[in-house]
Parts: sequence; C-alpha cells; structure tokens
Amino acid sequence: MNALNGASARNEKLALVYAVALAATEQHGEPVTQAFQNVARDPDPAVRQSVIVATGYFPYPGLVDLVRQLRDSDPVDHVRKNAEILLNGLSGGNRLYDFPFIGLSLGASSCQFRGV
Repeated sequence: MNALNGASARNEKLALVYAVALAATEQHGEPVTQAFQNVARDPDPAVRQSVIVATGYFPYPGLVDLVRQLRDSDPVDHVRKNAEILLNGLSGGNRLYDFPFIGLSLGASSCQFRGV
C-alpha cells in the first residue's frame, strides 16, 4: 500500500491499483479502501477509473461505496458511466464475465464452472 501512496507516474499508479485489488483479501478491505480514496481524487480520469475496474476484482463494501461516489460526482462522463455499469452488475448479482465456450462464469463474488 505504501508503494501506491508514493506512486507518481500514471502507469505506475494503474499497475499498482490493479495489483493491490488482485492481491487483497477481506482483512485488507479497510486499508485498500483508504488507499483507493486517494486514488479516486487523482486529477487523471484514467487513474480514477482504475478504482472502478479494481473494485470489480475486489468488491469490498467500502470500495463499492467509493464507486458510488464516483458515479454521483466524478467530473468526467465516462468515469460516471463506467461506475454505473459496475454498480448495476454488482447489485443485480449479474455475471460480469461469461465465457460459455469453456463453461465459465465470473460474477461479482463467485466463479462457476458449468462444464461443457
């Protein structure tokens, strides 16, 4: 988390946001949320949007709330729109990713292998 807070270059921030989300467990939820709150205030919309994408990988409640804030108040239209798309997927329990050709569905909090 310290590396994320100290990152200055755009690509470094993006890579670290995704790495943190992919490595996080429930016990990391609050520290990740706090770190991502800083990221969500970044002047670069791509960096702010990375919080939305990362929340799809780690839908911790505090992060979902942060995505709601981005949906409601981000100054850039596509960031707000992408936040809305993620929130719709998470709230409905909809599958976020579906790969029928291999019988795999990835949801907000589940992975199902249906066999083919």
